[in-house]
Amino acid sequence: MKKNASHIIFSPSDLSNHLSCKHLTELNKKAVLGLLNRPVYTNRVLEMLRDKGLQFEAHFLQELEKGGKSIVKISQENLNAEMDTLAAMKNGVDVIYQGRLKEEGLWEGWADFIMKVDSPSQLGNYSYEVLDTKLATETRAGTILQIALY
Repeated sequence: MKKNASHIIFSPSDLSNHLSCKHLTELNKKAVLGLLNRPVYTNRVLEMLRDKGLQFEAHFLQELEKGGKSIVKISQENLNAEMDTLAAMKNGVDVIYQGRLKEEGLWEGWADFIMKVDSPSQLGNYSYEVLDTKLATETRAGTILQIALY
């Protein structure tokens, strides 16, 4: 969740978090509006899980690269990330890693992987699906909503 000049913009993670705790949404909204400071805390177990998740994601990316897929990597520091993601889609790239997706004014987020599939769209004889890498043995409802929102 972040605020631009005129309104609050939500991410798919915000929707997922809202399902788990509506109060968290209210706290995040107050923090974005400057009414509260975001808490700073460290949790070694969560940090280790996050690191494991990033390693899993990196391994998956390496496997795609070994498979000869054309891959565009979008940096989260890239100010043109949304345009570069759309350009990669128009160019028919097989995989977009960390693509930036946005619906003007309300939702935006970073997809782990955007994968080309053989299904016609406005782009041509192909389209794209979002693939989210998670370290979990079962899929949570929030994860499904995140992917659906993309």
